[in-house]
Amino acid sequence: MDLTDWQQAQRHYYDKRRHGHLEPQQGGVYAKNLTRKLRDRIGISEQSHGLEIGCGAGRFTIPLLQYFRTLEVADLSTRQLSLLEEELKQQKIDETRCVLHHADVEKLDEVLPQDHFDFVIGVFVLHHLVDPADTVERLSKLVKPGGRLIFLEPNRWNPLFTLQILLLPDFSFAQEKRLYQLGTHRLRRFLSEAGLDEVRSERTGFFPPQVINRCQWALALEQRIEAVRLFNPVLPFLIISGTRPDREN
Repeated sequence: MDLTDWQQAQRHYYDKRRHGHLEPQQGGVYAKNLTRKLRDRIGISEQSHGLEIGCGAGRFTIPLLQYFRTLEVADLSTRQLSLLEEELKQQKIDETRCVLHHADVEKLDEVLPQDHFDFVIGVFVLHHLVDPADTVERLSKLVKPGGRLIFLEPNRWNPLFTLQILLLPDFSFAQEKRLYQLGTHRLRRFLSEAGLDEVRSERTGFFPPQVINRCQWALALEQRIEAVRLFNPVLPFLIISGTRPDREN
């Protein structure tokens, strides 16, 4: 499937109906926990200007906003962006703090300014792209020298993702199957080949949202499980990050 056909399939899939797992949730501890992990890894400051790619209806956008002065977001689906816009209005978040772009994530360097963002963030996005390596290279041009890219992707060795795809109506194997092509080494190579320095990766998480959102004890126990080396290969999330070199170096 070429780029145009794939994008049309993605747009149709996300525009034809609501996808509850993409939407902000009251008491969404799961999304807050993951965005906190991203913040801790890259050191976002209160004056940072960021870009979130593949934002969907804003499940991770809303908790990310608390860490940024301003955040721009981009998605291919008009329906998902309209749901995010509604959520921002309901929460009375000023439109200048969160700027929405209906755009092709794989060609954002053609519509957004280069050397502009302190951080570019993607949560569960790379495995939806036709050419993630090329997209990472393009996105690297958008961050300022010294700025960072960070992505959170499913760990293909975690069995819960396969069960989720097969059993839950919000998911489709046709749209999610590329996650099985993206392992840690390949993702690290994408960032290195894009010319990024300080490429880092780690596995994190343990419990699914159904547990994290309902059980107060889950986060504390998850931290203990993450520290056990035996569990590391199957922890559900991969965090991959890299820094754009300074011009002087």
